[in-house]
Amino acid sequence: MEDIKNELEQIKVELENTKRAIWNMMIYSNKFVLILDEDMKVRFINLSLAKILGFNDEKEIVGMPWENFIPETERKTIKKVHKFIKEDESGQLFGEYINSVVAIDKQLVNIKWFNTRINHDYQWTFSFGVQLEKPQVIDEESVRSYYLDIIKKDRTTILAIRDKLLNDNEYISKLVS
Repeated sequence: MEDIKNELEQIKVELENTKRAIWNMMIYSNKFVLILDEDMKVRFINLSLAKILGFNDEKEIVGMPWENFIPETERKTIKKVHKFIKEDESGQLFGEYINSVVAIDKQLVNIKWFNTRINHDYQWTFSFGVQLEKPQVIDEESVRSYYLDIIKKDRTTILAIRDKLLNDNEYISKLVS
């Protein structure tokens, strides 16, 4: 019985280390990571996306409406995409979409997004993106591999992110304050 208890403790430690590693990977990834709540307000943004938008710190953006970073001509469409992902009952729960975002300096950045709803309770949207040089073109097959392996197949990652955001009040208060 003691062996089983020790083994379970070791698994628990390994799981926590894995969650921490995934969390750090997302924060510091050169790919874009964004989590929007049901009202399209930014709940999480990684440093790469914050910098491409012209901010020095991701904390500056948390709580802001994502609509502020969408060109006016695309806002209606993006709201529809967000609503579809949020309310989709097909079981697919993900969507790919290319759109522009507007940086502080008014420059447009084209991004290919892979989106999925985090869960039914909160209807938050998890988005993983890569910058495109030309609209409608993507040359990074690794993004698709990442998407299929992590987002579509391994919901544990997304749940770990959700749990981190919901349960780590200290982290959230630092971002919001």
